[in-house]
Amino acid sequence: MSEQRYLVTARKYRPALFREIVAQQHVTETLCNALRLDRLAHAYLFSGPRGVGKTTAARILAKAINCTDRDTDTAEPCRSCTSCRDFESGRSLSIFEIDAASNNKVEDVRELRETVRIPPQGSLKKVYIIDEVHMLSNAAFNALLKTLEEPPPHVLFIFATTEPHKVLPTILSRCQRFDFRRIPLADIVTHLAEVGRQEGIVADEESLLLIARKGDGSLRDALSAFDQAVALCGTSLQYNSLANALRVIDIDLYFEATTLALDRNSGGMLKLVERIVLDGLDLQEFLVGLAEHLRNLLVVRSLGEASLIEATAAARARYQKESSAFTEPRLLRLLMIVDETAASISQSAYPKLKLELALIKMASLTSALSLAEAMKQLDRLEKLAHEGKLAPELFAATAATAAKPPAEAQRAKPTAQAPKEEADPAKVVADQGLGDLFGQQPRADATKHVAAAEGNAAVALQTGSLPELWADFAKRIEKKRIHVGLVLGKSAVLEEVHGTLRVGVPSRHDVEILAGVERFLLEELHSACGRRPRRMEFVYQKELARGDSGQDASSAESRREDLEKQRQENPVIRSILEQFGGELVW
Repeated sequence: MSEQRYLVTARKYRPALFREIVAQQHVTETLCNALRLDRLAHAYLFSGPRGVGKTTAARILAKAINCTDRDTDTAEPCRSCTSCRDFESGRSLSIFEIDAASNNKVEDVRELRETVRIPPQGSLKKVYIIDEVHMLSNAAFNALLKTLEEPPPHVLFIFATTEPHKVLPTILSRCQRFDFRRIPLADIVTHLAEVGRQEGIVADEESLLLIARKGDGSLRDALSAFDQAVALCGTSLQYNSLANALRVIDIDLYFEATTLALDRNSGGMLKLVERIVLDGLDLQEFLVGLAEHLRNLLVVRSLGEASLIEATAAARARYQKESSAFTEPRLLRLLMIVDETAASISQSAYPKLKLELALIKMASLTSALSLAEAMKQLDRLEKLAHEGKLAPELFAATAATAAKPPAEAQRAKPTAQAPKEEADPAKVVADQGLGDLFGQQPRADATKHVAAAEGNAAVALQTGSLPELWADFAKRIEKKRIHVGLVLGKSAVLEEVHGTLRVGVPSRHDVEILAGVERFLLEELHSACGRRPRRMEFVYQKELARGDSGQDASSAESRREDLEKQRQENPVIRSILEQFGGELVW
């Protein structure tokens, strides 16, 4: 029987020198420097994702340590001396590779400790490469501690693991740790192109990029996908045939989805889902790809260029063109919808329906306005009101009108015609470019009506109706929150300016109490008195500091400070106040 000659590319093109290891220069340069300076540690830990070169680097290091003709400048093994040839042919008696997954018992470590004592035969050091070291049991780790801390001078340990967090800290503290990185997509594509050149395989850039994505940062996985692609398509790899053979979702499908979302075409979204299902594509994989597609659009929209996108030159140009049709807030909202659906679709009993709902929601989104832009436009409205170019009441009226549902706004339409004003508020808003703030232009009759209502409230305040109601309002609040009502009973209404109700308070401590419940008081004021100021401002008024008992503010303040001191020093009082959420009121 003839010997089988075929060897998978991951083994055939496995690096034999430090310089051949892909994208791990931070590790290989450090190891080469340690070899040149003869400053090798007695134990190393190589950690990182699968297929990035951990075991390969351990083998090259072990080979370089025992190489008798090592390059003095680069510290690379010569691959021609007896030690190097014996290792590469699998006949070395000084380099041992141990699989911790199948040798994870304490008895295995005890046997290892016995063999460690025997000096190497014809080599400088005995090197033990223990792969997947996190699989050792705790008892095996503990049995290895003493040997690992003070090994014989002729022994060196190299551990490799994909899960360093499972290794005992006592083991980690005795090793020099090197973290291997995921291999960038561009480096995998370059390596695949070189392997294809040596194997006589022709592949376009899109095909190599597709295979590299299948590797997901692992060069070994990418080479396995490369072998599968060659087996499927032969020595000429074309993107279309390869994508169909590997059941990969084409990028055109993602661009179609975002175009439908931009056009708000819900029917097209449903047809798109039907095509995905009929083609047998994985729904979860489609959502993951769509999330990456939206991320690419967002990156280009934010940066203005496509350098951070891992794609071909043609795809980058396409992203550059398509991103201009979107805004950043809208892309963020689309990305959030896809992310939420991708996280839950695997648990859903109806994954197709879940995907349909997500895509229809994407197509139903209205134009988004960022919070910063909204606040900027609100500031412009208020500035115009203060400058007299806009009625002050319109600032609150616009928000009130937009906040109401259409049916409620229709019911609230006044029966009487509002007084004519010199300038139409809605026209002023439109002229200033502020009408789209809440998604629609405010109706002239609604804004005039609300402005007139607010004007009537201001007149009633000036005639003293609100100050007369203030005592009853304080009693109403006292029934709901007694401490707030008691403080409010000692306050007095001062004035209302540009929608801000100013209230005088007899002490600075009471100012803090009322400021903390401003939203509650605004709601209660509207409910009880029909007033709707935008905010309430509480001002310390010294002349209000004398109450009915004739006690001045200084004595009240001193007693309050005494109570505060007792709360801080007395653990019983402090515990009661914390448990029941109480406050000190004087």
